[in-house]
Amino acid sequence: MIDKDFLDYIEDAYNKYKQYKKKDKAQKFTFQEFLSIIMVWKLEEILERLEDSKK
Repeated sequence: MIDKDFLDYIEDAYNKYKQYKKKDKAQKFTFQEFLSIIMVWKLEEILERLEDSKK
C-alpha cells in the first residue's frame, strides 16, 4: 500500500506542475518543488508513451 503522505506529496507536485504549465511566471518554486515538477512531468510523459504503445 502506498503511503498517504507520499500521495499528498505527488498531488501537491502535480498541482504545482499544472500552475507551471499555465505559464504563471509570478509563481516562485523552491528547488524541491522544481524537482517535483520535473518528476511529475516525466511521469506524465511515460504514461503517454505507455498509452500510445497500447494502441
